[in-house]
Amino acid sequence: FFFQAEDGIRDDLVTGVQTCALPILDEGSEFVFRATASDVADGDLTADVEWYRADGDQEFLGTGGTLTITLPDGRNTIAAFVFDKRRSEASDTVSVDAYVPVLSAAQGHSTFYIRSDSTLWMSEYSDTSHLWFYHPEGMTGMASVTSYAGASLAVKSDGTLWNITPRTYDWSEISQVEGIEGVASVSTGHPSRAMAVKTDGTLWNLTYDDSAQRFNGASQVEGMKGVASASGGLNHAVAVKTNGTLWSRGAENLSAMGDSTKHYCPNNPTFCASRYRDVWQPVMTGVASALANDHGTWILKKDGTLWHVGFYLWEGEGAEHLTPALITSDVASFVGAKDWAVIVKTDGTMWRMGPNQPLQRTMTDVRSVWAADDPQYFRVFIVKTDGTLWRTYGGEENCLVNIVPLRKCMN
Repeated sequence: FFFQAEDGIRDDLVTGVQTCALPILDEGSEFVFRATASDVADGDLTADVEWYRADGDQEFLGTGGTLTITLPDGRNTIAAFVFDKRRSEASDTVSVDAYVPVLSAAQGHSTFYIRSDSTLWMSEYSDTSHLWFYHPEGMTGMASVTSYAGASLAVKSDGTLWNITPRTYDWSEISQVEGIEGVASVSTGHPSRAMAVKTDGTLWNLTYDDSAQRFNGASQVEGMKGVASASGGLNHAVAVKTNGTLWSRGAENLSAMGDSTKHYCPNNPTFCASRYRDVWQPVMTGVASALANDHGTWILKKDGTLWHVGFYLWEGEGAEHLTPALITSDVASFVGAKDWAVIVKTDGTMWRMGPNQPLQRTMTDVRSVWAADDPQYFRVFIVKTDGTLWRTYGGEENCLVNIVPLRKCMN
């Protein structure tokens, strides 16, 4: 007896697997299950295979070697039975945990998913496959998750903030960040610049313990109120207020402060700011969101234009945008880290730019993207409009070139 399920993208998505987790569209996605059966005395019995739902009522689904069915969100257990002429039975089942990947983040070889039931799940992967998939104990009622350089944080719907520290392939240490409640959003950025925004619009710095690999405290940033979001890089930080103004603090050449002095340092570009302003100040209006990283700042304005300031390598030799430079328009969302960015436009096309790679289109029918914004691993995860999940892989120089569909099943 041989049992197989596939989604039209990979022919061997589920083969001899008892449990599988698959991303779906909000309204559900269509999957094809296949079974073949034979008997030494009776020959091929594939046409006699009977299909049932094995969760709850034993709903009969059809006969034959192929079952096409739309799976909704949640646990779906499908069973296949066959009887030979002596009524001897053979059967197999597979449980498909179908989920809508609402919010996600990644770091290194770990990927974090908040499913539509607000539970947090994690997986470990190689270049082309997800090898393990598990739910950290107590991680329910989740609102968001973010990660960078080994520092991962999750916000629960009750406003509490939690550390997630992967220890083994199927176990993570979970601990609450003390000294802060009422959290609306959090940005790890670089751990030394991690910040949280509370529901009252106040901005808070988070304290990171390198030895324990977790955050252990918080302190309020004086004078910063009405904050909607914040992001921290290695030498600077940015925040967007609810009125659309962008505020920045730190290295002037990385944070859109308008300093016209040339700061390019080919051997160590992240540490070559000539001036460091330790005071938050407004620098731009009409901003929807901003992302700070080690080399500069990405700025998405409310009119859909994407801007950049800081060090870049897109045209070969290193250079700097000393003031905000327009990159492209009609942008719906983007992710970026160091010298590269992946952009999703309003028409569903995906674009990339990076070292020696000017802006170019790479994919269509894209719903959303997120990134493993980690110094050692440059991975981009892509959810297409058909509900399939894809990921780039490869070294830093070609991390945006190799795109493969993800296999996320566990034996």
